[in-house]
Formats: sequence, structure tokens, C-alpha cells
Amino acid sequence: MEGSLRRNDAADAEFFYDRQSGRLSGAGLVDQMAVYALQVGSVVTQPFGHRGYGWGCDIVSCAVAQRDIVVRLNPDAQFAIPFCDRYWSRILNSRYDYEEEIETFLRSVADIKYTFVDCGANFGCASSPSSGRRRTGSLLDNPHRRCEARSRP
Repeated sequence: MEGSLRRNDAADAEFFYDRQSGRLSGAGLVDQMAVYALQVGSVVTQPFGHRGYGWGCDIVSCAVAQRDIVVRLNPDAQFAIPFCDRYWSRILNSRYDYEEEIETFLRSVADIKYTFVDCGANFGCASSPSSGRRRTGSLLDNPHRRCEARSRP
């Protein structure tokens, strides 16, 4: 039944969200409304550890195509996630910090030459911010998931 509720006409089209500027590009009106709903849901449920947020994501996902959204984490890193994912959609909320300790550490060593290996990665979100100008790798714990860290040329 889920397949019959989804619009799949734009399933192959990518669209982008920039966390720093809040700019959304490549999204139609329905996708824009879905992103806004996911953002509001994250803000509202964040004080409660995002309890109930996954249900909201499931509801929103019924109205949009099943595809990825590419989130620009910083000027050097983009991270592709499944659109309306119960867990990863939280990063559409610019006030949400994923693994704040790792981000702080990566900023503190930004001027040092190093190789970063993200062992046991789910999607590679920890390795994406470090991928801009260094050697980076993610060892994924599930062969069906994909890690897509894109860096600027």
C-alpha cells in the first residue's frame, strides 16, 4: 500500500538543502512543504529527544517521491540522505547538531593534515564534514546503505 501512496514521478531528481543559508533548491511546492513540515517537527520534538518525530516523517513521506535529498553541511561537505528518513531528517533543522562533540573536534583539527576513518558508520555523516580537503573513508555497517560524501573541487 505504501507504494501506491507515494508519488514516484520525481524519484530520480535530486534536490538540495543548505544548512547554513537555509536555502532549498530543486524542490517543487510539495517537497518544499514537506521540508518545512520536517523542520517544524524537529524543532517541536527536539526538547523531548525527538520522540514522535519518526511518525511525522512517515506521514510526510506519503506525499512525496521516495528519493534522496542532498544536505550541504558546510562549504566543503554535502551529505545525501533518504528524504523523510525517520532519523536523518533531523539535520534539516539548522538548530540541530548531530554529534556535536565530533563536529567540535573536526573544527579543532581543521588545519592539521590527517586521514579520517569513520568505523561502523551508518551513512557516513561524521566523515562528510571532514571530507572537504582530506583523505576520508567510512566503513559502513550495512552493505545496503550508501555513504555519499561530496567535496568541492
